[in-house]
Amino acid sequence: MVMEKRIHRGDWPAGTRIPATRDLAEQFGTSRKTVQDAIGLLEKRKLVSRRPRVGCVVHSTAGRVQRHTIRKKAQIGIITIGGYTPYIPPPPADYSRDWFWSIIGGMQPDMVGHGKLMTMIPTHLFDKEPLAALLERVDGIRETLAGILCYPLSWPAKQMSQLTHALDERQIPYVTLNRVSNLTHHNFVSADFIGGTRLVGRCLARMGVRRVLMLGTKSITSSHSEMDRVGGLFQGYALEDAPTQEIHVIRCADHRMESGHGIVSQYLNDHPTPQAVVAMGDFLAQGAIKALTERGLRIPDDVGVIGGTGLPQAREMTPSLTTLSLPGAELGHQAMQMLLEMERADVTRITGRTIRGELVLRQSLCIPESIQRELSEESEAWKFRAEQ
Repeated sequence: MVMEKRIHRGDWPAGTRIPATRDLAEQFGTSRKTVQDAIGLLEKRKLVSRRPRVGCVVHSTAGRVQRHTIRKKAQIGIITIGGYTPYIPPPPADYSRDWFWSIIGGMQPDMVGHGKLMTMIPTHLFDKEPLAALLERVDGIRETLAGILCYPLSWPAKQMSQLTHALDERQIPYVTLNRVSNLTHHNFVSADFIGGTRLVGRCLARMGVRRVLMLGTKSITSSHSEMDRVGGLFQGYALEDAPTQEIHVIRCADHRMESGHGIVSQYLNDHPTPQAVVAMGDFLAQGAIKALTERGLRIPDDVGVIGGTGLPQAREMTPSLTTLSLPGAELGHQAMQMLLEMERADVTRITGRTIRGELVLRQSLCIPESIQRELSEESEAWKFRAEQ
């Protein structure tokens, strides 16, 4: 870490009092808590000691440590699903049109600015023991890893906890995209999923919408983000004292348009037509629109539809899709910042971060301006943004 390097270089000679926590936090662009953790680590390594009424002082033997023990770790590992083969597709020309690559695109400026390289660490569908196989790949490049971003793997929560525990044991800084569980308070970056669907729920409740179909995926029971979305929608209705017995949550096979189309087509055979469809992905919403229009239903006059990703393709759909726009690039930027902060402080734990997005209003669902204004004045976390 930077403070240790300064001691080894002789910038802070033996007997020198190191600067105050507040000054170091400002100098390194990090939090005081991170600096305090770093100083604690220096104490454990016998490089500094605290003296009454003086502060932290550099030990007389600290400068004798060989410089070659400080190694530059240049790789940022991206743990993700690799499919059936080791092949990793090249990045698209436009990062913003793919959820995964929009996050990578948000990481790139800081990655390049700090001399870091991206390396994929895949977990394959053919792995008989996915966790063991993945950790073997991590261990193969461990000495060069500055940190890891762990993309959602659709693994059971217990297996994800085992993965993060293994990374902790290896002293590898990591950040997970979304929280692993309700008890996770560190090393994650996540969109405010509860806040987003809570805002949707409050809007629909004030509009008098009672029959709602919510589309998730089969991972809804293991995905913390999907559970948060369900909870947020019901919470929004509860805040408006509106009934929720006609809100149905259905699991699709995946986030593809075909899955949304098939599930909604079947739903319309067995249930009354919903007044609104809230999908956890933009392509699921597109499939829902196709199924609804095939039945002669008008969007949004008969049924309003809301997506849940915020990709540029949403504005190109017919009708253009109202959607909860997740801050993909910002999630990537914050994840990279967290990894860099942990590297500077030589720690492997950092407080998690939750980031708000926008409810982008287009043709597939119209929310009266009066409701937008009222909820904005009530300081809802997510903001409205209207597009033609």
